[in-house]
Amino acid sequence: MATKLQNLLPLFLISMVMLSADAEYHCGMQQSCYMLPAECAYGTCDYEVVWSLNDDETKLNLKIAATTTGWVAVGFSDDRQMGDDHVLMCMKTGNATARFEHRYNSGRTNIAQETSDGITVKEINYSEGKVSCRLERNVSITTGGKVFDVTQTDYYMFFARGPLLNGLPVQHDDIPPVTMTKVHFADIEIVDAAAPTTGDGDGDGDSATVKQAGYVAVMFSMLVGLIASNMQ
Repeated sequence: MATKLQNLLPLFLISMVMLSADAEYHCGMQQSCYMLPAECAYGTCDYEVVWSLNDDETKLNLKIAATTTGWVAVGFSDDRQMGDDHVLMCMKTGNATARFEHRYNSGRTNIAQETSDGITVKEINYSEGKVSCRLERNVSITTGGKVFDVTQTDYYMFFARGPLLNGLPVQHDDIPPVTMTKVHFADIEIVDAAAPTTGDGDGDGDSATVKQAGYVAVMFSMLVGLIASNMQ
């Protein structure tokens, strides 16, 4: 039986290599994520956000990317309605350029903040119809006079995008999907999100899952099946 298991090991390793090949992020394994449409693979999604805390839990790292000629943003909120929210926004500025803005939702008005203290832009660009940015923010950020600490408090996350008018962001294209439950940022998870059906508007939002997490389950099931068949 040991020989049979040894013969199966290369197959398992090959499967894991195939899973990780060309993958900058590993959703549900090393990072949490939200992706749209459902079951898209990282790098091919219409909208994708991945995030994780660093090892000493002093920084939250995020990668945000979406198909848009305007802006894309992620919001942190105490509820599933717009208002009193911390917002990280990236927007197109040219044929291959983009910029970051730290913003705050005061009621239904989105306001640019005077400073981006505690937030570092690691990478930002506009390419092939997508705005993409990689950010690092302190776990505790003050926005609009309110403290947002992702190690002390769980938050709902908003996933929005919209157009620009004269270079400035205007109202989002559609009602933004919001996570169904609050996100615990110390966990690694794949989140679902849908547009709120009351308060901030009506309509059914698209939920999102991630294909790579399914790959892990499939590969594991295949390995178990191979081991079982070779032990008979």
